[in-house]
Amino acid sequence: MGLVLVMIAGVAFLLIAVPCAVLALVVLRKSERRGAFTAACLSALVLSVCAQYAYVATPIVQSGKVSFELFILPMFGWHMAPPLALAILTWFLPLPRRRPALQGIVVGLLFSIAALVLLSIPLGFVIPPLFGLEFQP
Repeated sequence: MGLVLVMIAGVAFLLIAVPCAVLALVVLRKSERRGAFTAACLSALVLSVCAQYAYVATPIVQSGKVSFELFILPMFGWHMAPPLALAILTWFLPLPRRRPALQGIVVGLLFSIAALVLLSIPLGFVIPPLFGLEFQP
């Protein structure tokens, strides 16, 4: 089952994380980076990853039993749509001049999708012992 999990993670990485990271790098290259950009980027990244993972993991933790869903569900699902939609809407706001903080939010939201895919397997190993959950295959 471990090899299947690694293969699923590889597919999620190639189909979801890489395109979002490339889009984030394009926005990062086009944006003006100042202090407001960095603060907005990091705060959007951390808040988005925490909110998405909490949305996915809360029902699993509340059930008290952990299965492979804890590893797979953060990689795929509708919880990734709001950050992407918010990033697109923020990028295409009709502003006379792009503000660095808004560009930082766009980069942070796009990187958060890639970060969630990359962190789903390590967090799947951390969450069960942290909450005392039993594994049920």
